Amino acid sequence: MRNDFDKALASVKAAESAIGEDSYLIFLRGNVLFAKKDFPLAKKELWRAISVEPKLVDPYWTLLTIALEQKDWAEARKLLLLVETKVGVAMSDLQGVPEYEGFVKSPEYKKWMQERPKSE
Repeated sequence: MRNDFDKALASVKAAESAIGEDSYLIFLRGNVLFAKKDFPLAKKELWRAISVEPKLVDPYWTLLTIALEQKDWAEARKLLLLVETKVGVAMSDLQGVPEYEGFVKSPEYKKWMQERPKSE
């Protein structure tokens, strides 16, 4: 909140030293890096958090935010599919949601709508 990214990263590192590797701490590091606008390193850490705990939903949301900001519609589609299939989050139609406006206009949105799990 204070934009003291180095101090925040040091705090995460100290917590890891005390308790060991933890998917949520890896996610927190990824979020700090995201806030710092170090997207390549943030994505690396967020994917690492997912590899440690695939059902931890928070890293997917941050990765999705990055994909939407970067207008990487293919990555957004991939992440939405993972959230639905791996984590089990039921998504609704995204039309009318401002954050997804660009994605909804893209061909990737149509692909996502066809590929996603059908609700029962």
